[in-house]
Amino acid sequence: MNRTINIVCFLVFASALSVRAVDPVVPQIAADFGVAPSTAALLAAGFAAYGFVQPVLGPVADAVGKGRVMIACLLLLALTCFLSAVVTDFWLLFLLRVLAGAACGGSFPIGMALISDLVPLSQRQIMIGRLLSASISGNLLGAAAAGVVADIVNWRGMMVILGVVSLGALVLGQFGLRNLPAGPKHPL
Repeated sequence: MNRTINIVCFLVFASALSVRAVDPVVPQIAADFGVAPSTAALLAAGFAAYGFVQPVLGPVADAVGKGRVMIACLLLLALTCFLSAVVTDFWLLFLLRVLAGAACGGSFPIGMALISDLVPLSQRQIMIGRLLSASISGNLLGAAAAGVVADIVNWRGMMVILGVVSLGALVLGQFGLRNLPAGPKHPL
């Protein structure tokens, strides 16, 4: 059980890295696309999809399996990160960030649900604390490291690194979560 919880925490961490990663590179993106910084700042607003998809992904995860949905979200996140690194149109980048926000929106709540399924009530608070620490650490490190990485290689390189981390989490999740006990399935 502890190994599975550690994997879930890493998947949530990897997903959380992308949440605030664009914030410090808004000026670089604005300059690269020739848009106003206020327009480029819309990329952060595009992550509002993070909250909007949670009421949808919860029932979907209950119907098809929490591990499957978490893996699908990581796949979408990895794809959007890699595509964001090569996109040449600002509004397409915005669309990709909305999709990335939706993908990230599945990780934390599904991680919480997995903890509820796997951890006895007497230990649940500790495990939820670990999951929260993973999520917060990912948010903080993503914002801090993104600025440093973008100064060294540029914002596109930062997107590639986020894609590689997401892809690594995807592979780990694919193998680490495949033997999850199947909880009761609920109709969609």
